[in-house]
Amino acid sequence: MRSRGFTLIEAIMTVLLMGILALATIPFLRLATDAYLDAQARADLTARGRLAVERLAREVRAAVPNSVQTVAGGQGIEFVHAGYGTRYAAQADNFGQDPDCGTGTAFNDVNRRFRARATRSALYALEVDAAGVVAALLAAGGAPALVIGNTTPGDLTAAAADDRSWIGLTGTTATSCASDKSDDGTVLEFAGGKSFPTASIGHRLLIADRTVEVGRSGGALRWHERDGVATAIYNNGSADWSSADPALVDGVGAVAFSYTPGSIGGAGILGIELQLSDGRVSVVLHQEVQVRNVP
Repeated sequence: MRSRGFTLIEAIMTVLLMGILALATIPFLRLATDAYLDAQARADLTARGRLAVERLAREVRAAVPNSVQTVAGGQGIEFVHAGYGTRYAAQADNFGQDPDCGTGTAFNDVNRRFRARATRSALYALEVDAAGVVAALLAAGGAPALVIGNTTPGDLTAAAADDRSWIGLTGTTATSCASDKSDDGTVLEFAGGKSFPTASIGHRLLIADRTVEVGRSGGALRWHERDGVATAIYNNGSADWSSADPALVDGVGAVAFSYTPGSIGGAGILGIELQLSDGRVSVVLHQEVQVRNVP
């Protein structure tokens, strides 16, 4: 029996038809591929943006109360970061007797107890951990600052030293039963006499370790900081970040910050709007952060 194959003309026609069908399906395949790549790019941008926003939110939640401000027309934000907090011994506090000190009274040196508008050269912190925090910051070349009763950004930048809510720390001393001062806390020391203008509602003290500014430069969200309460960058009316500072996230097309301080003792609301692009797609992220403002 004779077997019959394809003729040359039939083979050519088949190839041509398959080519036509392939060309017809290419646009659909390209659309599907582009949609997949766009989705991957958006997911990557969103993940990087969320990481940056969450990092910023975490840092802002540790800001000194009433220190958050927008700068450069909402293109940036600045705040003083508190690395540690505890309570101070106020002049009117009654701690009773310290059992480790025999008949001694805890935190008995009145010149180390806080009172608003009273000049002091050292204050009691009611935790021994404060000594280690301050010592570590000083050893690292930092400039830790003691902050009490900050009610406005202006309290950090007042012209007169005794109208400011902070003072730079120079060291610590463990309290001693031998001198009837209790051994249950830390004496925070600062140079010269200092009068704090306002008491804290909850007798809170904070140790500020750095001042931070965040803003867009060179297509990236930049992180700029200095040690302690750095009035050289805080509330100076200018954007101090630059392309030389570390980037929180790159590919930033635009950023907008807004801040509503809220009432004293209430929470402020920081709004963040961040637009990211990789040249292929762009995403816009929105985040609101509650900032505790109890001084």
